[in-house]
Amino acid sequence: MLNKVLNKIRRIIYDRWGSKKGHGCRVTPEEWDNQYLGGQWNKLKSENEKEHYEIIVDLCRKHEGNCILDLGCGDGALYGYIEKYLNKKYLYKGVDLSIEAIKLAKNQYVNVEFEEQDLEIYQPSGKVDIVVFNESLYYIKRPLVLLARLESYLNEKGCFIVSMCEYKGHDEIWRLLDTNYKCLSLDNMINSDGQSWRVSKYVVLST
Repeated sequence: MLNKVLNKIRRIIYDRWGSKKGHGCRVTPEEWDNQYLGGQWNKLKSENEKEHYEIIVDLCRKHEGNCILDLGCGDGALYGYIEKYLNKKYLYKGVDLSIEAIKLAKNQYVNVEFEEQDLEIYQPSGKVDIVVFNESLYYIKRPLVLLARLESYLNEKGCFIVSMCEYKGHDEIWRLLDTNYKCLSLDNMINSDGQSWRVSKYVVLST
């Protein structure tokens, strides 16, 4: 109960102030765990969510390199699409704040690497070709600070792939991304329930 109250307060603060500055709205690990245990995120595997996943996978397929880091992987929903649609061998790793989400992912994909970590402080073990933020960047307190830190972990032609649903404050995060990185692709979509998404691929600006 206390965690729900705190998260509601955080959401109010975010909507009134943080959303105007391109900040994210952090959720506690305990609340994430409760949501996954309660099945709240089972909908991510539904047909209504399918299109933006397929766009992410297609961007991965077209990109040079095969090492994918999925930050905010949840219960492994994106990996299900990678496994289904990508033919060549990919080195995939999923990271999430929720231990319950990671347990679900490991139970479903037994030979895939998943790790429980706080994305705010997470440090990859090596360089990667693609960093994916699939509906997760807007839960980071300072999204652009995290991306700047992760730049050093990208291979020479590495990229960020970001998917975000339409919500208050996300437009400011997009503006900051478009200002600080080079956008190589932009896709917009809307599902049968009227929920819209944008998916974009970014690379670091040349110095």
